[in-house]
Amino acid sequence: MRQAQFLLAVLITFVLSQTAAAQGPQTSPDPIFPTIGNPGYDAQHYTIDLTVEVANNRIAGVVTIEALLTDDLEIISLDFRGFDVTEVTLNGVTVDFERQPNKLIVIPPEAPLHAGEQVTLAVAYSGVPGQNLTPEEAALGVGWHDYTGGVHVDSEPTGAAGWYPVNDHPADKATYTLRITVPEIYTVAANGILENVNIEGGWATYLWETRSPVASYLVTVNIAELLRIEHEGPDGVLLRHYLPPSLAADPPDQLDLIPDMIAYFSDVFGPYPFAVYGIAVAEDRLFGLEAQTLTVLSAQLFRAPITERAVPSPLAVEAVLAHELAHHWFGNSVSLSAWDQVWLKEGFATYASWLWLTHNHESVTLDQIVRASYQFVASGGSYVSGETPFDELTGPQFMQLISRLDIENLPISEVLARITNPDVLLPALDSLSDRTHELPEEPIMVSKSELRERLSGVEPGSVTGADALDVMDSLPVTEMTGRGLLEVLATLAAYDRRGEQAFNLLTPPGSPTQARLLNPGVYQRGALTLHALRLEVGDRTFFDILRTYAARYAHGNATTADFVYVAEEISGRDLNNFFDTWLYKDMLPSIDEMDLAVDTE
Repeated sequence: MRQAQFLLAVLITFVLSQTAAAQGPQTSPDPIFPTIGNPGYDAQHYTIDLTVEVANNRIAGVVTIEALLTDDLEIISLDFRGFDVTEVTLNGVTVDFERQPNKLIVIPPEAPLHAGEQVTLAVAYSGVPGQNLTPEEAALGVGWHDYTGGVHVDSEPTGAAGWYPVNDHPADKATYTLRITVPEIYTVAANGILENVNIEGGWATYLWETRSPVASYLVTVNIAELLRIEHEGPDGVLLRHYLPPSLAADPPDQLDLIPDMIAYFSDVFGPYPFAVYGIAVAEDRLFGLEAQTLTVLSAQLFRAPITERAVPSPLAVEAVLAHELAHHWFGNSVSLSAWDQVWLKEGFATYASWLWLTHNHESVTLDQIVRASYQFVASGGSYVSGETPFDELTGPQFMQLISRLDIENLPISEVLARITNPDVLLPALDSLSDRTHELPEEPIMVSKSELRERLSGVEPGSVTGADALDVMDSLPVTEMTGRGLLEVLATLAAYDRRGEQAFNLLTPPGSPTQARLLNPGVYQRGALTLHALRLEVGDRTFFDILRTYAARYAHGNATTADFVYVAEEISGRDLNNFFDTWLYKDMLPSIDEMDLAVDTE
């Protein structure tokens, strides 16, 4: 692929965004998102009945919620933001309601309602998702995303309340009926089983039913001109993929791997927990969501090269598919009890993708992936993702290139913009005189802490190209790649904008924050935690732990304490210190069996 196309995949992130617990009500504020979720009831079933005017992104309809009260309640609180609410009924009777930030408050005519009562709430509303939100509401996100020609829903972590009224917390899972009416030129793909399609008067109504409880952020609706590809998978699992016409004519080869992935993970983790699975592909930019039984991905994933950290880039799409499928064991069936437990799904799915790649490719070893991931975490993470034209440049070549761009007096943000501008970069690349260098076998990644030391005396908001050249001149450039030096520039640009926070890209997997909920520490170090546990207890015990955990908490919720309990039960060992060190300590622990340790000198 031409270098200009590689540049489209370069992403420089200046602002960082990421006892058994049974499904049921939230009883205390979420430690990461204290304003979401509502105590006092257990939502058991939602019926989402919506009519969608796709052309103007307007929705109207009724959401009905069947719930069991677990406490005496004076009011019933729902997470919901935006829209015009026209009526609320409780057990078929119209009742008063109030709107508060991020909340819809239902006021029963006779209060209190009593624990043990079954209630049915219905909320009629209409509007455009995302309109008329306060800044605080907008910060929680809107899961409904419209794009030219369609809609996809990706609500992680708190976007579900941006399109339907809900107890928007993963601890309160429920089953769903989704009845979505659209102009008949469109197809609707959603969670569960497609029970019926009714076409009448130019409109099509799609009826989808889930058979297993779903966490609210995992509910999805995808509307576009989509073609359905269906076949039977392992053990009778129905596979159905929804592709835009541009991909349906020649479906991506990677989709053919999904039956083998299901069979492999079923052997490793236990039977696939659901009756169906598939992929819905949107002609929109998104990071992807493991929506229950229907993973949502961007068409761009299958068209542009990407890089999954520590995974050879030709296999990166395969790694993403394996990761999202693995969530159906860890995250979807065994769901989070709170958002500070997010490593239980992201660390597990990341490790599962490593297992799949080493199972399916003789040329890929787990040792390679673990070592690359350890180095990545030890260096402090990355601001650069995706394949770049710098990946095949040596450090000296990168320095030769940047010396031609006259950057000394530019602000660092303009330096980065210039070097990633195809009109500037491509002629400079073509003029490189020396292309004979071989890439270093084990290229050095400069840690964030080391870069901080080399910026001593330079204040945020004043970093220039001259400062960047001074820093790079002090580095072992001959042992680095062009990508590594691009990472240096990106980190300096982040420091210029965000100050000291730029050097704290990762958090330990057990201690995420709202701003760093889905940070690489959760994914990569979470996966490394599992590999370290495997080395600690041995292969047979390790996989017994995973299978027992997946089975014991299937279709419910779990905590880190639950996983630790299972690990100690199966291994017969006290592992509290092990998990405390790996999940909560700032310093990345060593893996002595692999001679991996953070260089603290």
